Amino acid sequence: MRKILEDASKERQLVIYAALPGVLGSLISAFRGKYKEQNFHVTYLSGHPVPIAEKIRAEIKTGIPSADVIILPQYSLMQLENDGLLQKYDSPELSTYPSNYYEHGGAALTLEPTGLMYSTVLVRENELPKTLDDLTDKRWKGMIAMQSLTRRVEGLLGIFFLASLRRTGNEKQWTTFLKKLASDIRPKTYDCLHHMKDATKNGKHAISFPGALRAESLKEVGGIEPFFLHDVPPTAILRSIGILKNSTHSNVAKLFVDFALSKDWQSKLGETKEGMVPARLGIQSSYWISSPLSKGVTIFPNMEEVQQVEEFVAAYRQAGLD
Repeated sequence: MRKILEDASKERQLVIYAALPGVLGSLISAFRGKYKEQNFHVTYLSGHPVPIAEKIRAEIKTGIPSADVIILPQYSLMQLENDGLLQKYDSPELSTYPSNYYEHGGAALTLEPTGLMYSTVLVRENELPKTLDDLTDKRWKGMIAMQSLTRRVEGLLGIFFLASLRRTGNEKQWTTFLKKLASDIRPKTYDCLHHMKDATKNGKHAISFPGALRAESLKEVGGIEPFFLHDVPPTAILRSIGILKNSTHSNVAKLFVDFALSKDWQSKLGETKEGMVPARLGIQSSYWISSPLSKGVTIFPNMEEVQQVEEFVAAYRQAGLD
């Protein structure tokens, strides 16, 4: 650690690309506060996962300096790992994290409960579908919204959320669900999850998915509540942190990763207004979103699903989904 700090003091800079709304500023401020004497200069870019990943690939391809640290959904870092662009860094902080939180795609910074939401303006809780089959009942035709499964403009959460549903049954059942969703429901699709959430809040859709079920941010939006299907286990994605292989300030990057995974920062994470759940084990968060998830969650996607993304997109198109 002393050697890393000495070398980092010579580098003095850090460049971060992130999709981390509401949290990134406080994380950077806390990091710079810890290392006041070093006075690290931190530059950052915040945006949607797909454009950021595309920017990284383009910069590396043309030999332009890119980010040192990236904070994106785990699936984005898995894809960059598959492309050979991610540096492997075994932070000493990782001993307190489950292995599937860091064995692929950087290391988990936050755990984000993910699932279905409903408009409290249009639907009462006792009217909600209870199973996947209920979700494709024709009564919901024209009333459901979801992220686009084929355009891949801003993020891939919808692609991998539906892919994770294949784990709950066999291939035939999953394909039948996709076809019924396309033919009987004809969901309205959005590229941006925030736009989808706002439309649901405003009563344009009765149900939308997938969404980040952050209790605090849902309270601020109002008019939206999460709900759970009986035959689908509670799910969550990881928002992970990693270091690019071509990092020009790799020692500052290692210090930053260690800090982000540390007990001190993870303890503060649950207090941020976005209500993200700390990924580090043993850290309490006042924003854990209640009983169904307190019993455990299924993390998605896994590396195999990430590597099969083109197959999933082809299956969605064949079923008639947008």
